[in-house]
This record gives sequence, C-alpha cells and structure tokens, in this order.
Amino acid sequence: KCIEEAENGDDEQRTDVTSINKKELLSVNSCGSGAIMNALVTVGLHEATDESSRWIAISATDRILKKRAKLLKKGLPLDGDGDGPIIMGPWTNAAIGKEVFVWYSKCTRPGHGSEYPVVRSRGLIPASAADVVELIRDSDRVTDYNKMALGREDQAMLTSQVEGGGGSDLHCSETKCPELGVPGEAKIMSSKSQPPLVRKPLEFKTLFYARRVNDGEEGV
Repeated sequence: KCIEEAENGDDEQRTDVTSINKKELLSVNSCGSGAIMNALVTVGLHEATDESSRWIAISATDRILKKRAKLLKKGLPLDGDGDGPIIMGPWTNAAIGKEVFVWYSKCTRPGHGSEYPVVRSRGLIPASAADVVELIRDSDRVTDYNKMALGREDQAMLTSQVEGGGGSDLHCSETKCPELGVPGEAKIMSSKSQPPLVRKPLEFKTLFYARRVNDGEEGV
C-alpha cells in the first residue's frame, strides 16, 4: 500500500513486476525502484516515531520506564552517567549510555513477511549521525559493531554516486540518482552471522537505503 501511494498512481512506473505467492512486488531493478526507496523512508520514519500503545516494551525496558515515571511524578531527577543528575521530560528515549530500550509489535501492513514481528530499539551513540551512517554502510566494518557477524559483501549498487560524475550523495538531499530519481545510497548486501546456539551460520540478503532527511521534511 505504501509503495502504491509513493507512486502517486503512475502505472507507467510498474514496468517490471514479479509475483511471490500470487502477490505483486516491484522489482528493485525496475524504473519503479524510486517508489520502493521513498516507501521505505515513509514507513521507517513512521515506525521510529510512533508512540502509540501498539508497541510492547521488553521487561528490562518496561522496568526502567516505570521507575523513571515514578521519579518524574515526584519531581526527582534521573541518575546520571557520571556527570550528575539528569532533568528529563516524560520521553521514552535513553538518558544514559547504558540504557538500550527495546519494543516489539505486529506489522500493521499486509504483504510479504508481514507475519513476522517488528522490533524497535533506542539508545545513545556517542557519534554524529553522519559518522554512524558511514559505519553502517561500510561492509568491511560490520564486525566492529556486530560480534555475531562473519562478514558482509556489497552485491549490487542501485544508485550512482557523485564520484562517478553525477548521481546521488548519501549526505546531500539535493542531488539525486538519475536512474531512480531519489537522493542517498541504495544497495543489495549479502551477509553471514553466527548467533549463539545455532549450529550453522545464517545468510541474509538486505536492501540498504540511507539518505539525509532535513528538518521539517517528511515529519521530522
């Protein structure tokens, strides 16, 4: 549904459609790929900022938030992380470095894979947003932050970059890929992970898409 809305009813974009379990999906190699990327941004921002009751906190997160609510009700500050007490409003964001909040929910949109739960987490990373994106996009550095990772490779670059004489730039919302018509960087990645208690490594194929979102745009 979100992809269809992103296309604004333009049937000419849907020139390359595949079928999985009798459901139509846009191919990432079609001229409708830009609609997929825009839909990912729309859904991602909505899920990240959704504060509705559909999200269920895991026990550790629920315990911290309940304790925080009691302190706020009494007008008491939160315990700091070595820099003194923290005065904070009633927000469900991490306040100190050791806090990592996790929620789960059901997918609210029908489609391929919608039977799996959606997981959302929040924490503090002592780095700029640009540095974090650069870390995540670099497949050679995946083991720096994922101890279960056995490696990751970039299989296909879907957006052309500025270094090639035009195209999109991950850190600039003004330049766009001439093929997809969207800013940022999109690629297909292949990775392997070895979680605990699992005998064989797990293989993943991931569609990565990142772009700069400016203040006041797309609900930010």
